Amino acid sequence: MDAERYSDKRRYMRVIAQMEVECKVPVLEGDNTPARTVSGFTKNLSLNGICFDATGEFESGTPLKIKLYVPDMPVPLALEGEVIRCERMGEQEKTKFRTAAHLFTVDRSDEGLFMGYVFNRMVHCLSTSSRGC
Repeated sequence: MDAERYSDKRRYMRVIAQMEVECKVPVLEGDNTPARTVSGFTKNLSLNGICFDATGEFESGTPLKIKLYVPDMPVPLALEGEVIRCERMGEQEKTKFRTAAHLFTVDRSDEGLFMGYVFNRMVHCLSTSSRGC
C-alpha cells in the first residue's frame, strides 16, 4: 500500500477491522430522551475515527459512548465520539445504518491498547500490501 492511496482528507490511515461495537447515546442534562444503546460491527477504524454498521440511526452531532470489543482483549475498550454521518445501508434495509464517528476521547487506561491495536493493523496492511486494509 503506498501513500498515494491515503491522500484523502483523513489525518490517519483507516484499517478494515470487523469487531463488535456497542454505542450508547448518553442522556444530556435537561434532556428527557432516554439513553439508548445500539450494537453492531465495525467496518473500519483509525486513530481518530470509526465506521460501523448497526440497526440504529443517529443524527449528525450525536455524542456516543462506545465499547469496542477487540479480539484477544478481555474487556472492551472505552471510547467517546461524535456522529459525523449516518446513512441507510440500502433501499431494502429499513433498519440498518452505516455510521461514521469522530473519536475524541479514549479512556486513559485503554489509550495504549487502542493505539497499539490500530498501529499493528496499519503496519500489517502496509507490509503485506493487502487490499483488505
